[in-house]
Amino acid sequence: MSSDTTLARDVVHDYWLDPSDPWEQPSNYVGSFPRSEVLLELLEPRTTPSDQVLEVGCGAGANLAHLHDRGYRDLAAIELNPEMLALFETTYEPTFRATDVRRGSLEHEIWEFPSDGVDATAAVTVLAHLHPTSEFVFDELVRVTADWLVTVENETTDDRVFFPRNYRDVFESRGCRQVDVVDSETLHERTELSDNCVARVFAVGT
Repeated sequence: MSSDTTLARDVVHDYWLDPSDPWEQPSNYVGSFPRSEVLLELLEPRTTPSDQVLEVGCGAGANLAHLHDRGYRDLAAIELNPEMLALFETTYEPTFRATDVRRGSLEHEIWEFPSDGVDATAAVTVLAHLHPTSEFVFDELVRVTADWLVTVENETTDDRVFFPRNYRDVFESRGCRQVDVVDSETLHERTELSDNCVARVFAVGT
């Protein structure tokens, strides 16, 4: 079943506050994931551990914990689901304490960050669920990011709360420049992600 673009944004938010699908339960987002290593590999050559990294839709904090283990200490996060954040706090307590955590929707919380306020922003399987009426968020991600924007996203699934987009088109149309990509086949071979996902790195403002 394809995604229903007439579905209200609040209905999409309600799904992620209490997901009905068993594979989307918050407990499934605790652990060590190959996607976290891919994110690190894309960030590490371009950033230093002193840089601030924002993850939008951080879930239970596994990606940020992986960065924290590699020395990143200036972290920020936005997450809608309070159960995810409770798991983040209990499972990865040192990372949680090092992270400026904003609880709320991406549409609301992204406004709270100043322009060029973070050195790098990461979105891992989050933007695919952004409702079409919320695409102003893409402009805001560019606004708040000083240097690097990394997307690891499902770009082709059109099903219920998935809204397919080519993120090269999304961010290059907003003045960014794609500087690296991990194609869907490679990403699928290396991680637990489906072959609908692509990882991209954008230089912001160049």
